[in-house]
Amino acid sequence: MTTPSHPPRILLKILSGVHVGAEVELGLGEYPIGRDEACELVLLDRDIAPRHAILTLAEGTATLRALDGQLTGQTTPTDPITVIWFQVFSLGSVHLVLGPANAPWPPLSAIDLTPLSALPDSPPQKTVEPAAEILPATLPESPPPVVPVLASHSWHPYWLRGLIGLLLLAVLVQFVWPLFYAPLVPPAPSGTHANKTATTPLDRLRERLTSQGWQDLRLDTRITPPALLGYVPRLVDLQTLKRMLEETGLRITNRVTASEALVETAAAVLRSQGHSLKVAGQGPGRIVVTGITEQPEELTRDLAALKQDLSALREIENRTEVRQDPVRILSQWIKAAGLTQIELVHFADRILARGQPDAKARQIFEELATRYAKAFPNLPLLAEFPPFPKPPKSALPGIIGVMMGSHRFLLTDDNRSLGEGQILAPGVVIEQIAFDHVILAANGERQKLLIPTPPQRD
Repeated sequence: MTTPSHPPRILLKILSGVHVGAEVELGLGEYPIGRDEACELVLLDRDIAPRHAILTLAEGTATLRALDGQLTGQTTPTDPITVIWFQVFSLGSVHLVLGPANAPWPPLSAIDLTPLSALPDSPPQKTVEPAAEILPATLPESPPPVVPVLASHSWHPYWLRGLIGLLLLAVLVQFVWPLFYAPLVPPAPSGTHANKTATTPLDRLRERLTSQGWQDLRLDTRITPPALLGYVPRLVDLQTLKRMLEETGLRITNRVTASEALVETAAAVLRSQGHSLKVAGQGPGRIVVTGITEQPEELTRDLAALKQDLSALREIENRTEVRQDPVRILSQWIKAAGLTQIELVHFADRILARGQPDAKARQIFEELATRYAKAFPNLPLLAEFPPFPKPPKSALPGIIGVMMGSHRFLLTDDNRSLGEGQILAPGVVIEQIAFDHVILAANGERQKLLIPTPPQRD
């Protein structure tokens, strides 16, 4: 009988035995059948040999050859048997059937069990008993089908399967073993190479800090006690870090700064210095200053001082725009110097300073005017202050000399010679005359006037 040409996929159905009801799609190739797990098609029935037979699916043919078992209808163990589509064949007590996977199948029963035919060049085959005597007209009701052990192992031998199993076991041990085992006392370091599996309180602290997502922290263990340096984003993170250090019980110096607090502190300092600017964070230890300033020199100086005062501040980026108003800046300078006696009048081509400042205030104003001339040479500053009033002339005449002798006289600049007891000026009487001083009485009070001694000649 001629076997029809094979379609790309072939369906094998099991009609009896342990695996009754099972189906598997097969391609072209050889499929050892038996109880041995190394077989491509594993049948666990008792009368199936370890390597019972081998099923060969080629282009246009399907043959079955016995290995360690017996085939129904086989006369010689080495004879291959032809398998025809939709006709039942047997391996021991297991009945099977082949057919195209995509073609419609006819109803199957025990009467479909027919003898297998040998290939044309094989010896004549012995007549097989009718199928009706082997199986009943309809298959008996069986318990729920057992899932067959049908697998394809041609792509990997035993040693490769064992290697894959060992790799999976190693991966499982690596990830599961630490969950159930932790050494109570870490082994001590040996020589210069410490045991990497040992954990210390500092190591556990580093792990907790890393788990919080704080990437800008550094634990300096070169000093005693160790110091924790760096930055955290928010003030609430700083409080969390403080509690975490207290829970460890370690003596660690906390030098961590919150970037949020750093920005607020820098903004407050600049406001106190008269700068109306915006301060924002630009990463750990960095701030950026934006806005409009009328005092670029003062701002540069104040930013340098701010960076020096705040040790946690590593970098300040100045993005301010300069817009200078000479009158406003000069007014701020005068106000800061306390020159309340001076007012400024702004004209199109000059600034005029008016008032009645004293000598000290005028000296301070002259210093500010010099500073202003360097900053704003295009708008001159002029001062309009009245002259200082002359001091009132003294009512006493000037004493130009003293005559000593039996009688002592004062020589005045109005050509008078006055002795003791005489009147020097209205209400002023000369009480005593000496060679270097004179004692006067005025309004009931005594005053001593010193007379310069002329230099002696060599």
